[in-house]
Amino acid sequence: MKRHICMLLLLLGGFTLSSCVVREPVRHESQLHEADEGNTLVLLLRDSTLLRLPAFTVDHDTVVGTGTAERNGKQIVFNGAIAFDDIEYAQLEWLSATGTALFGVPAIVLSVAVLSQMTSTPYVDIEHYTPSSGGSSCPYVYSWDGERYVLEAETFGT
Repeated sequence: MKRHICMLLLLLGGFTLSSCVVREPVRHESQLHEADEGNTLVLLLRDSTLLRLPAFTVDHDTVVGTGTAERNGKQIVFNGAIAFDDIEYAQLEWLSATGTALFGVPAIVLSVAVLSQMTSTPYVDIEHYTPSSGGSSCPYVYSWDGERYVLEAETFGT
């Protein structure tokens, strides 16, 4: 029981901390000029380097920014300029508060409901119950009397 509650609490914490990231491909240079301050520019360069630039500006035919560069599984700090000709693919990313609320709020409500149901319902371990009748056949039909399971019937009596 405690294990289930811990798992639900971890799930609830994950949903609370989660956020939805919106990704939009950059098709025109104007998108870079109009990007909001909280946007991150992600660039895939022709040499397979992946740049993530949370701070960037556009200067003529280059992107100037700071962030991280990743290539061959190694990540380093990046601070510099990239020519448009060296860019294979570009996209803008930002966190969406609306997406977070639409995903996170129902998940939190569901987690709380399941957690409250688990803590208010008595836990019964059926595996340890052994029928008290002598020579009988299965399947058995049991009912819960509020304290324990009681044998009600044998569907195929001998």
